[in-house]
Order: sequence, then structure tokens, then C-alpha cells
Amino acid sequence: MQEVFYEESSLLNKEKAGLLKYRLLKIFSVVSYVMAVLFLILFFNYDLSNFHFLAFVLTAVIPFAMFIAFGIVLGKVKNNMYVDYDYTFVTGSVRVSKVIRRIKRKNVIKFETSDIQQLGKYGSETYDKLEKTPGMKRIVLTSNQSPSEGSDFYYLHVCTEGTNKLLIFDCSEKFMATILRYSNKNILEKDFK
Repeated sequence: MQEVFYEESSLLNKEKAGLLKYRLLKIFSVVSYVMAVLFLILFFNYDLSNFHFLAFVLTAVIPFAMFIAFGIVLGKVKNNMYVDYDYTFVTGSVRVSKVIRRIKRKNVIKFETSDIQQLGKYGSETYDKLEKTPGMKRIVLTSNQSPSEGSDFYYLHVCTEGTNKLLIFDCSEKFMATILRYSNKNILEKDFK
């Protein structure tokens, strides 16, 4: 049996804005860590023999912890500002990876075509009904607010690990047709155009 491999990427439409946000958050994160270190250096240069425990906690530990926490939060948030997604189909298996700054790759989800319950256009009547289904977990697999050039928004209703997931893709019709070719043909929504 010949293995079929097909891959597409959902690249960030507003690349410059994403890169600017990423860099700003990185700078603020580093500044927060530097402020934490400077705060400790300045604080411990004072005579601590006259301090009470409560005063020490309020003036040293809490601000230090806040600077560190702020740096960590900004460091994590920055990674969501410049993200592309890679969609890979390998004979019956679909893999989605998140690519941060086109450097770091993180696997998001992997499922088999046999796990797909429905395929269709994002925003259709069928999609709206599925989205309102109790217990449905919605996962957006694109950073774009509008489809990339030559692409459109599609959804896959997938049932994996006992969880119903509604996956939103920014891909070409050819990618979805490739998935459909190796799936049960009944998964195509009725009002698909």
C-alpha cells in the first residue's frame, strides 16, 4: 500500500503585528525579571535586624513574587502572538502542529480519519448546531481572523479519547478533500457547498 502524505500551513496573515506584539511582551517579561532581581538587591542592602516578619513579607516577598509571576505570564502569552499551524495528513492520520515564531514546533492534536464524525464549512447551520452541543470542545487551529489567500475556514467534528471536539482549520479545499477521500463519505455535512 502506498503511503499518502499531504501538508498545508496556516500562516499568520498579520505577521508584522504579531511579531511586534511578540517582541514587546518579551521585552516586558525580561524587564519584569530584571526588576525582581534589582528589588531583591536593593532590599537586602538595608539593615534587616529591625524588620518584623510581616513587614518583610509585605515589602520583599510579595513584590518579588509579583515581578516573577508577571514575567512568567508575559513569557507564556508572548508565544501566542506569532503562531502558525501545520496540518499534516499521512494515510488515514491527521496531525496538527503549532509553530511558534517559525522556530519551535509543538504538537497540538493527532487523530485518525475513522475518528471524524462530520466535515464541513465553518459558520454553516450544521456547524452552529454542533457548536451548541453540550460537552463539545471547540479548538481553533489558526491564528487568523479571516481565511488565508486560497483557503477557507472548515471544521471537523472529531471524537477522540471519549471527547467530542470541534476543530476549526484555515486550509484549502484540497486538504479537506484529501481527508474525505480516506474517510467515510457520510461525514460530509448535508449543506456543504
